[in-house]
Amino acid sequence: MRRADVCLVLEGTYPFVSGGVSSWVHHLTSQLPHLTFYVLHISPKRGFYPKGAVYEMPKNILGVQEVFLHDYVVSAKGRPTDLREKVLRFRGLVHDMQQGRSGSFAAFLEALQQDGNEGFSSFDLLQTHESWQVLVESYRAEASDESFLNFFWTWRYAYLPLFNLLSTKIPRARVYHTISTGYAGMLAAGAKIKTGAPMLLTEHGIYTKERRIEINRSDWIQDWDSGELVAERRAPYFRRYWIRQFEMMSTVTYDYANEIFTLYTGNTLDQISDGADPGRIRVIANGIDLDRFGEAAARFDAREPNKRFTVCFVGRVCPIKDVMTFISAMRLVADEVPDVRIRVLGPMEEDAEYAEMCQRHARQLHLEKNIAFEGRVNVLEEMPKVDVVVLTSISEAQPLVILEAGAVGLPCIATNVGSCDELLFGRTPEDRTLGAGGIITPMASPGATARAVLDLYHSESMRERMRDTMRERVRRFYDQRDMVAAYDEIYQRHARTSPVEEDPNYIEEAPVAESEATRIVFGQAATPEENAAQIVLVEEEAHPMPFAVEPIDTIAGEDLLDEATPPEIPEEDIATDVEPELEPEPDPEPELESDPEPEPMPEPMPEPDVVRADETIAEMSLDAAVAMPTDTSPFGVAPVEPEDDATRELEPEPDVVRADETIADLSLDAAVMMPADEPLLVVEAARLTEAVAAADDVAAADEPEPEPAPEPEEVDEETAEPETVAESNVKRRPRDMRDVTRTEDDF
Repeated sequence: MRRADVCLVLEGTYPFVSGGVSSWVHHLTSQLPHLTFYVLHISPKRGFYPKGAVYEMPKNILGVQEVFLHDYVVSAKGRPTDLREKVLRFRGLVHDMQQGRSGSFAAFLEALQQDGNEGFSSFDLLQTHESWQVLVESYRAEASDESFLNFFWTWRYAYLPLFNLLSTKIPRARVYHTISTGYAGMLAAGAKIKTGAPMLLTEHGIYTKERRIEINRSDWIQDWDSGELVAERRAPYFRRYWIRQFEMMSTVTYDYANEIFTLYTGNTLDQISDGADPGRIRVIANGIDLDRFGEAAARFDAREPNKRFTVCFVGRVCPIKDVMTFISAMRLVADEVPDVRIRVLGPMEEDAEYAEMCQRHARQLHLEKNIAFEGRVNVLEEMPKVDVVVLTSISEAQPLVILEAGAVGLPCIATNVGSCDELLFGRTPEDRTLGAGGIITPMASPGATARAVLDLYHSESMRERMRDTMRERVRRFYDQRDMVAAYDEIYQRHARTSPVEEDPNYIEEAPVAESEATRIVFGQAATPEENAAQIVLVEEEAHPMPFAVEPIDTIAGEDLLDEATPPEIPEEDIATDVEPELEPEPDPEPELESDPEPEPMPEPMPEPDVVRADETIAEMSLDAAVAMPTDTSPFGVAPVEPEDDATRELEPEPDVVRADETIADLSLDAAVMMPADEPLLVVEAARLTEAVAAADDVAAADEPEPEPAPEPEEVDEETAEPETVAESNVKRRPRDMRDVTRTEDDF
């Protein structure tokens, strides 16, 4: 495979998703034709993007390699000779992740990347007692009051994707550039360690901030409630666990990045708070194509005034954009301006349930004659037809829609999130002298939003002043050519220091466990066929919203809303200079052909322990715990449905397997514990369920005759706090939210 100048490490975005980051990547690569790019894309699972690429990629993108986060390959190989040393490195990584440090990452990556049976693999994580002890130690150290089964599955789905990810064969490039922290940042940091090439980070939205929002709002993380009253204001344990996991990923990314870029000044405070070195942070603002939007501005100036005052929302119809607040505000506007036209412009398929909720909300408010949900549109065509653009997001970075509307000449009303304040009122002293280009409102405030719309409706002169201000601001400070020139200089400077050209053989041979989890979209040959007797492919179910997603803090304009369809790729555009080792081999390797004996299989696992009623769940054997089935969530945390105390059931019963069943007949979770063609006896469901009931504190309240405590404490019912404090655990007041609407009168 040909070496690229820049390898872009992306997660849940270009070229499979249209959106702000995707638009940014597409413009950047298209405007630098003298540089070659390779895209290393992290997807949740195989087939997650059935339409394939939704962009017609420029010819200087040599290829796209897709890495599947939740397609696990468990190799039935022998134990490494120095397994204990590798487990110690894994223990060091776990300890560092608990403490928010990255010191053990390089040593762990070295152990993971060793060839053959010497490398530490997912087999060692799942099926060795040494790693099981690391899990139990971690549970006892920090979560002994929580459900062990929940902890086990959380652990499994926290580390399996990392094993899968860090085993990926890295494309050759002189510079690695990731557009987020998280999984993409971890992979880019691993690329720097393995190749010695520089690694760059650009954050549009702050990844950890976005994940905190999603985790605290999620319903797939099931926290066990002991029923005890607590005085502390913090999220339940498993939510804190996942937040800490993503914070650790950011720490690793920040520590290994040569330079860190962001879109606006406010982001730098969050980056520094999460551990970034202030000396390596630089602000490079987004920009837009002034020529294209200049044509739209000309059409806006030439049009006749609208017969009906038109307000539009531009963006994805999803919870983070808070379209419900926009609709509620428009009901208040319609009370004063009955014929107001309301347009919702943007894709609705990302969260179909939320989109339906918004449409139902509009009907309940009797806005059927005013509002239209129009889906994807070409904003260059539609923006000149409206009067005001409204953005009610609860999280943003540097929304391009404000710049695009400003270039056309439309005033904007936006919530006080991300860089909206800077875009509408100026970032530098020189910028601020231009005045106000819109109105800032508090989050989730239909009343303030409605007042802002009505102020603009009643004052044509205010709209004209804001039109002139935003056109000048965008022209002087947000020209896309300035952004492209800045990254061109950065790439050229770091490429000159890259050692990759001097060491063309730096890429190691792909281990068996990675090839089934990697797919080449184009520009590279298909992966080799693996030996079926050695591999058990485990495809975990993926949630519709896994954490391999387009960063939610960015909104696209033109590219977000244009109809996106998979492009037809001409044969001449498909790169053919691929590495020979990636071509499927017509014949087996010589050493395999000459060796008639199969690869030795690991020793059969001991039969699962019979758990006594007085044992705790942490003392169960690895075999018994893994044999317990679970419903799959994005990270595999076993859901525990809330039930009344009188009807709550115990944990799901494991499969009962007959002695004559083969590995093919077993459940997935039980199967991964045993080598192929071995019969398996699982603890009978009734005995295991009885043991869990006696061991798990969750079921203690359900026993018909619990033993009374020696000296129970009396609780004063008049002074006791309410039983549930879940909502207070997760709600925070955003630090930058304002209580008053900011308008041009402030100037």
